[in-house]
Amino acid sequence: MEKADLSLPKISEKTNAECEFCDRDFVVMMVTPENSDGDPLEAVKRAFVSHDKTDGKSVAPITALPVFVLPEKRLSVRQAVFCSSESIPVENSVGRVAASPAVACPPAVPVVISGEIINESTVEIMKYYGTEYVRVVAE
Repeated sequence: MEKADLSLPKISEKTNAECEFCDRDFVVMMVTPENSDGDPLEAVKRAFVSHDKTDGKSVAPITALPVFVLPEKRLSVRQAVFCSSESIPVENSVGRVAASPAVACPPAVPVVISGEIINESTVEIMKYYGTEYVRVVAE
């Protein structure tokens, strides 16, 4: 499913199942016995089965995750974090040094960490997850 197709806030209103976070591949929900009178997982199941994009069927991802190529380290994390930095569009960041990690929802695992050189692979992965800007060390 495309990120824009996940209308989970609307699903939450209909089924009383709250979504904490979602992206193209994962959905994080906090489930406790206090969430509903019955089985709390039934509300989650109803939320997905009733979603207009699924028609009660499984939904396969539209695209495969880009291949990850380990970025090269240029600076220590400390050096990168304390350097002057600027925010630039992800597509213009190849070859630049990351100043801070770009994550959708902490404590997520960052694609690139401070001090690493952003490569084409990391750009594709950041774009895949909807990251539009990245903070890089100023030149």
